[in-house]
Amino acid sequence: MNSTNHFLATVLAAFLVLGPQQFAKPATADAGSPQISIEHKYLHLLRWQNHLDKVAAAHEKQGRDGASLRAALQKQLHFTDQQFAPIRESARRLAASLDAVNAKAKPIVANYRARRANGTLSAQDRAAAHAQLRPLMAERANLITTEIANLNSILGPTLAATLRQFVETKIAQTGNSLAPRLNP
Repeated sequence: MNSTNHFLATVLAAFLVLGPQQFAKPATADAGSPQISIEHKYLHLLRWQNHLDKVAAAHEKQGRDGASLRAALQKQLHFTDQQFAPIRESARRLAASLDAVNAKAKPIVANYRARRANGTLSAQDRAAAHAQLRPLMAERANLITTEIANLNSILGPTLAATLRQFVETKIAQTGNSLAPRLNP
């Protein structure tokens, strides 16, 4: 499953569990707007690094330079190769773990979509889909939290603090945008 399908399955799963009212209004940068959790910011950073690694590998297969892409975040963090290696490994590991959870959610979401498309979706069917997706969403949240804790433990207090500061200041602060603000 490619990253777009993962994203769509995740959004649909969230829509099913949280309900359409959560998606009715776009978040604003007002003081009343909810802030993105630190775990979600770490998730975004780790997914971005995994994406950069894949794109860099594709460039290198074509005979082009991929090193600058692969090292983009590392350069901004001012980490050495050795210091950054746990972040890169964490990104790979988390992506694989989340892919496994998404694979479990995919048939539930596909069934939901099919029944909705042919008009046979009842309130009971929606409730059943919600009930099936809730534990998967909890598993997903647990994977993210555990991976962040492991990463911080491996990095040690100084590097973990540097990474956290980077995540807090360089990843968008509100629900308006999940895009990283990676340029100073």
